Amino acid sequence: MKPTLFNVTKQLLLILLALNFSTLDLSAAGKYELLLKAGRITPEANLEAVIANPDVQPDEVFGGSYFRLIQFNEIPDAATQAALKVAGIELVSYIPNHAYMAVIQRYSSLEPLRAAGARSVIRMQTDWKISSQLKGTTFPDWANADDKNVDVMIRYYKNLDVNPVIAALLSKGGQLIRRYDYSSWMEIRIPKTSIYEYASLPFVAGIEPIAPPSEPDDEKGRSLHRSNVINSYSPMGRHYDGTGVVAALADDGPVGPHIDYQGRIDQSNTTGATNGNHGDMTTGILMGAGNLNPTIAGMGTGTFIYIYDINGYNHVLNSPTTNTTLGVMVTSTSYSQGCNDYTTDTQTGDQILHDNPTLLHVYSAGNNGGGDCGYGAGVGWANVTGGYKQGKM
Repeated sequence: MKPTLFNVTKQLLLILLALNFSTLDLSAAGKYELLLKAGRITPEANLEAVIANPDVQPDEVFGGSYFRLIQFNEIPDAATQAALKVAGIELVSYIPNHAYMAVIQRYSSLEPLRAAGARSVIRMQTDWKISSQLKGTTFPDWANADDKNVDVMIRYYKNLDVNPVIAALLSKGGQLIRRYDYSSWMEIRIPKTSIYEYASLPFVAGIEPIAPPSEPDDEKGRSLHRSNVINSYSPMGRHYDGTGVVAALADDGPVGPHIDYQGRIDQSNTTGATNGNHGDMTTGILMGAGNLNPTIAGMGTGTFIYIYDINGYNHVLNSPTTNTTLGVMVTSTSYSQGCNDYTTDTQTGDQILHDNPTLLHVYSAGNNGGGDCGYGAGVGWANVTGGYKQGKM
């Protein structure tokens, strides 16, 4: 029998419908896929079973709370999250897709999760918490303290009392290097053989190597950034020169002296040791007045600047405070930390910006076009490198 136009059209419609339903199924499956550094998983919808039996083990409790990853059918709004917190279930860190790391008071009922639209409540497996760089037998060179110890960054659940956290870590022989309570992390030196032991602690949310050494990036000046258009020498042009704007820049130590910085610079946050002239370049690009040579003036010729040493990224970490006390609105960094990785440093920078809407972190593009950072796209595709600046993506 010859196919008629009706039959052909009918078959095409059936194929299209089948493809549409298949796409919907794939979309629904992807909606609940958790994007973890350890890989992608889709948790089972187990809410009712967990409500009936939370199965909280004694060694999971820390400071009167235990910790879970909770996934929702839809992202709960602020009012729902506030109601859960009152009920003893605090959502502290978002995990794509539709999930949060949660701190739950030991004897709180999980019934409110039903009304909040939760679908799954699961434990964070120890393996999920550990960076792939710490799972083998060799570790990044910059993190190796010696043959037996490695320097790591440990994230703990937000809003915990930090003193018991530190005590618990040090009781296992760790040596505290530094801490940053604002974003709930600390750098600590631990035995290489104890990484899984530390990661298994209930309050530990993640563990990774300390950040790689900062590498200076280069930048072109005023004309490349097009700031000559908004801060023009022409009497009829725009004159947005940065007057009233306060910036904090970190680089290789003190800069100058130079006539272009005069009266608009504070270097009290540097150690006094100059490690090169990269900072002179970046400072001049940001706020040099062009007094010596007007053709190479900076972008904000009226900006006031605080200079920091790059080590520790204190210009970024202190910015929630300096934003309030010194009026710092912009931080500037022309350094890279490794390649192609969203780290705790990245998360910290993002969190600071989220919490402080009058702050802006500015980073160099990376200038790593000679490599591909493991993207697989080839040379020319690695212009944004790792660490704090990864948050600009």
